[in-house]
Amino acid sequence: MVRHHDGAFDFSSQQLGAGDVRWCAFYADCRHEVLPVEEGWRVALTFDLVIADTARLGDDKALPDATLQRLLRDEFGLDGEQSVRPWALLLDHEYTEHGLHWHLLKGPDRDRVAALRAAAESLGLSVHLALAELHQIFSASGDGWSRHGRRADPPEPEELIDSSLTLDHWVDAQGRVGPRRALQVYEAQLHGFSDTDEAYLVDEEYEGYMGNWGETLEYWYRRAAFVIQSPAGAERSRFQIEPMAVLRELQALARQAGQAAVTGQFPTSRITGPVEELWARLSGLRDLLLTDRTPIAPAWLEPCADIATVLPDAEQAHALMLRFDPAGFTPADVEVLVRLQRGRGADWLTSLWAAWVQRGPQRVDGWPQPVVCDAEPGPQGLHTAHRSGLWPEPLPEFVLEGLRGGLALSLLQRLVGEWALDALRRADERRVAWTPAQRGNALERVRGQATTLARAMRALPEPDGPLRRLLAHVAACPSLYPQTELAPLVEAAGEWAARWPAQAPLRAAVLGALREGVAQALSDPDDHTVRGIEWTCACADCQSVRRWAESPTAQPLVLAIAEARRRHVTEQLRHAAAPLTGETIRQGSPHKLRLDKPIDLHLRERQRRERWHAALIGLVGVEGG
Repeated sequence: MVRHHDGAFDFSSQQLGAGDVRWCAFYADCRHEVLPVEEGWRVALTFDLVIADTARLGDDKALPDATLQRLLRDEFGLDGEQSVRPWALLLDHEYTEHGLHWHLLKGPDRDRVAALRAAAESLGLSVHLALAELHQIFSASGDGWSRHGRRADPPEPEELIDSSLTLDHWVDAQGRVGPRRALQVYEAQLHGFSDTDEAYLVDEEYEGYMGNWGETLEYWYRRAAFVIQSPAGAERSRFQIEPMAVLRELQALARQAGQAAVTGQFPTSRITGPVEELWARLSGLRDLLLTDRTPIAPAWLEPCADIATVLPDAEQAHALMLRFDPAGFTPADVEVLVRLQRGRGADWLTSLWAAWVQRGPQRVDGWPQPVVCDAEPGPQGLHTAHRSGLWPEPLPEFVLEGLRGGLALSLLQRLVGEWALDALRRADERRVAWTPAQRGNALERVRGQATTLARAMRALPEPDGPLRRLLAHVAACPSLYPQTELAPLVEAAGEWAARWPAQAPLRAAVLGALREGVAQALSDPDDHTVRGIEWTCACADCQSVRRWAESPTAQPLVLAIAEARRRHVTEQLRHAAAPLTGETIRQGSPHKLRLDKPIDLHLRERQRRERWHAALIGLVGVEGG
């Protein structure tokens, strides 16, 4: 008995003479069984018949069918606007990656594919074989659990929660296997003569109740498919699977067209050769390249810039480049930007950069995590290794490379003196509202951004105006820029820090703050006063904690207060970055909150003094005395 889908075939050996042998052959994905002998005897021999993947089973070339040609022409809009959506026929038989070849197709799959392929190729359509995977997620239910903790009945699928369909393991018309990366398609794009049922099920998984969501059943089905696409659709699908390879090919066409920008509007009869081919291949990719739905990679910058250089329409070139984030640029990207400027002009590139700034940063300059109440801000490397997300990095090196490479000076002046400074101001507007703990945790990063910007400004031929505006901004945000921490900024600003802001030059203010800090006497060993906390709450509980913290006692503070008040005190200490440790004593009613001062309080004070002293010596040494 041999079954395939709904078909069943009997091969009976009754009424045979002794010298006769009956035989049958069937594909490996057919379900089969040898039924019990009810009378007499039977000998059954079984063999595996294997076709080598290099074998050729004859010429499958068919003559194009006029009806199929007409239907495919209508399906893909070949007489008008060309469709970029794939059309696929699901094959009846099962195929593995090893066995999916044009000449190894089985049964009716061979005839159907041969006819469709002949009609498609006669119209210039692209054909592939591929493997399709259908993934479905259902809510599940059963009849409950047994007394041993096991489900009494197996779970049953109920409502379809999610479904996805992907094509992978592409085999082109020449039999070459493409990248093993999936392309997502819609179920409406796939057609077939048999349903995707349990015959194609390759895996299933049950997930029990998880608290936030109920029980689920997941199913994975695997089938083979014959895929037809228009030239633009094939280009689009390939771009979704291996975008960098497609962009490199388009880049090669752009370079063939020359680095000089072509004038005119798209498309015109004057656009010929590589530019014409480039535009034709771009036609199916425009929505992928020009919309935010497709993630863009920094590595796309060079090929997209070379393509934008030769596009006849300046607006199309602008749209192609608009999605890049200049905060991700590095000095190595200057050469690419110079080529783009040479092809499209400095004004065009400046306008593009202004549009980038108008779009805003593509990576949010995130809020730092609050520090715990008994911890200092993290290690120095934590923030120095973090990209600011505000401008190209490292910015001073980017500016220097731009000056050497030929980027327009007006562009670099706007980048540093206007756009970068505005980005820092906008970021600081958010940071001012942070808690003291958040500001302390981000102190080195914030100071480092201002220092980096000062160094970049000094790389310009005329840095006076930008540096004055930067130093004025820093002076206006004392909560973000404590004067005792600004020695690196003073050194980066050089002589300008000695003159600006005019009423209170930064250099003098920083030197004064450092000298005042160094001149303060160290606390007596018996004095355990915790200084320098920026308290954020004035309620009765927090005021009692503040009085205790600012007293010289080393004894812990014990507060017998309710849970909500304990939680409030602990949270406020965390927001204030107070170097205090807290512990809940779960005895009596209400429970008690015990607070302790740090045992290394005096060591912290000495280390802070030594850091200030080193910064002061560094600045005084620069002054020469």
